[in-house]
Amino acid sequence: MSCPDNRVLFALVVVLALFTFCALIVFSAWSYTSMQLALARSQGIYFSAEDGMRDLTERAYVGITRLDILYAGPNSRNGRQSHVWYVIAEVRAARRAEGPQLGDHVCDAPGLFFIQTRGGWVQMPEAAFPELVGLWMNVFGLAGPGRSTPSTNWPDLQPIRLCQAA
Repeated sequence: MSCPDNRVLFALVVVLALFTFCALIVFSAWSYTSMQLALARSQGIYFSAEDGMRDLTERAYVGITRLDILYAGPNSRNGRQSHVWYVIAEVRAARRAEGPQLGDHVCDAPGLFFIQTRGGWVQMPEAAFPELVGLWMNVFGLAGPGRSTPSTNWPDLQPIRLCQAA
């Protein structure tokens, strides 16, 4: 019985190391994506991204006199990852539920990421890397159908600086 050539052993070790590395990346991505989606679902599942923004805004502000959704649509302009949306609102209220008064303008302009899962829309914090979660959702078949056109376009008369018009 002869010993295998060192080159063959080296090639086998390299192939095994690459396979292990790829499997580790896929497992880590699946774990991270699943964890972030479970956390987001525990905070609420919404019929639409706009419904999610309205609900979260109503919980975050006290004495709301006006709430306008200024934009709700894909975060990507080229239509890829149409299940990852960004929603911008303009809210006029007396104050934040937890925190200071809103100042002289009594206006704030929150923007939040929402991701469409198969079971509805969830809010995904920016710190959770929603674009990365959205990418892996596509890979693992967890993404909802999405939509590449906004459901609420930026108003033509809306100033570039938010909270300017009364």
